[in-house]
Amino acid sequence: MNVRENRRKNTKTAASNVCKDPAEGDLKSFLDSAPAEQKMHHSLKLPLVLSIALIVALADQLTKWIIVRNMYLHESIQVIPGIFSITRIHNTGIAFGLFPGIPDVFTVITLMSMLIVVYFYLTIEPRTMLLTVGCALILGGALGNLLDRFRLGYVVDFIHFSFWPAFNVADSSVSIGVALLLLNFLMEKKGLAEDASHPV
Repeated sequence: MNVRENRRKNTKTAASNVCKDPAEGDLKSFLDSAPAEQKMHHSLKLPLVLSIALIVALADQLTKWIIVRNMYLHESIQVIPGIFSITRIHNTGIAFGLFPGIPDVFTVITLMSMLIVVYFYLTIEPRTMLLTVGCALILGGALGNLLDRFRLGYVVDFIHFSFWPAFNVADSSVSIGVALLLLNFLMEKKGLAEDASHPV
């Protein structure tokens, strides 16, 4: 009797496994994982932001230290003659040498811009990877130039193209960060437009 009962139980178990919809497990896994993915999408990612910002600021300060240590003011090293050179310049204005002569004002503006970026990142959703990296690059670049203003009263620039004012690693980081934020905005806008054109 025990052998027969065991056979019946095994037959029922096999039948239930055959009848079960294979897609059911996949759907359940997807539904279970969706909240976690959404949480990652909206999470602050503060360690990543701080790490990128710190790396950018350190790289900016290191390159400026090398320039100041090895070049005198206005000295220029031609890399591509007539196009690109390494030139030591002291900038009392904002990025790319604009509006020189009022460093204290731009110190305050830099601090305010950093606070605005932090507030923006903490309040906006969704926090995509593009947005996270963009904000981190802006913060790191702003911090690099801010350290110059506090220590020296001016910003050290040295990357000089003949068709563009001299700039530095911090300026480049801020520009790339802004570009990533714009790209993120365009991608989010495109996604919303596609969702609106394909209602469920």
